[in-house]
Amino acid sequence: MEAFMNQGWFQIAGEVVLMFTALTGAMPDRFVNKIPVLGKLWPIFNWLAGNIFNNVNHPKGMAALQEVEDELDKAKAEIKERTGLPDVLNGV
Repeated sequence: MEAFMNQGWFQIAGEVVLMFTALTGAMPDRFVNKIPVLGKLWPIFNWLAGNIFNNVNHPKGMAALQEVEDELDKAKAEIKERTGLPDVLNGV
């Protein structure tokens, strides 16, 4: 491991992975897909973060996008049925 620690390229690669891991972990996929530019760049960001097959936000990765949206829509419908409660998931 010492051989890698003295290499400048290894440090730069580690910093890139760390930066993109923090970014992809902090932003939910549903939010990102609403922004056209970010929606197109998001798979590249996931690749740079090391999330090649799975996204941190969901165990099934990007393949579960529709499943996650359906789950959020169902939660929104349940909140609207309740009386006296604001729609706290509006805009998510």
